[in-house]
Amino acid sequence: DRRGIIAVIVATLLPLPYMFRVFYAQFSSVYSWHYSDNLRFVKGTFMMLGSNELAAFYAAYSFMVILLAIFVRQLRYKLLLAGLAFLNLYSLMYSQSRGAWLAFLIALFAVLYKTGKLRVLLAVIILSLSAPMVISLFPVSVQERFDTIFVDDEEERDKSAESRFIIWDNAIQAYKSNPVFGVGYRVFSKLNSYKNMDTHNYYVKLLVEQGPAGLLLFLIILWRAYKNSNELWQKSSEPIFRALGLGTLAAVVCFSVANLFGDRFTHYPLSTYFWVYLALVLRAKMIMEKESAETVSQPKLNRPAGFGRLGY
Repeated sequence: DRRGIIAVIVATLLPLPYMFRVFYAQFSSVYSWHYSDNLRFVKGTFMMLGSNELAAFYAAYSFMVILLAIFVRQLRYKLLLAGLAFLNLYSLMYSQSRGAWLAFLIALFAVLYKTGKLRVLLAVIILSLSAPMVISLFPVSVQERFDTIFVDDEEERDKSAESRFIIWDNAIQAYKSNPVFGVGYRVFSKLNSYKNMDTHNYYVKLLVEQGPAGLLLFLIILWRAYKNSNELWQKSSEPIFRALGLGTLAAVVCFSVANLFGDRFTHYPLSTYFWVYLALVLRAKMIMEKESAETVSQPKLNRPAGFGRLGY
């Protein structure tokens, strides 16, 4: 069973070099020193999706690679995993997705807190608060993309905010038309009179399309995934299981944040790894519980009085 879990984890890592190759080929064709919207058309292997979805993938699942590199003991595997982690983080950095950057940062806070690295966590928080100074260490195109968060152009900022308010207002009106069951799965974009756009917020989308029950069910899934991952991380003493638990926990936190900026959960290229890792977490917990029960049920040898004092 342990070999099976390791084999599945390895299988999820094998596509990463090819994904980077495709990403880098596309990125090289549109690369410029300064930020350009052309950089946001780099989709990698997510051809039917977009750069935001690709960035969410790297933000959520890079922690698994990083933690495996930390917990695995053999040096050659550490180096291979560290190389994969570098490729993932390079792709995330140049994805130009501000939502994915934020989700990764908050997941990093969670990982540092869970590992007890409170001093490092405090340092990261301080650096985050002094973001302009830290961002100056990154490539110019990344700096300029980050600066758009604080755009000075009132008209441009108001236009971006106004579009979201219009979409959310339309979403509220659609929800009011069917507040119990919602308007139906993937229906809102067809009803939205504003450019047939989606809600730009997965939680709002769930409420509008699947009603309160759908939203509540999704929140329960996230909570149970977090709870089980955290239990595996805390209770296991095996390096692979601990990396699996904490890596899945980081993915849960990352998706919880990323879904505030759009649908980052229903697309198969994004969610498949989540369900695979969650299944491995549950299987690892079953293995631990079974072994614990077998240890408890083993009969103890009845030793005669004074047996221990004789030195046996």
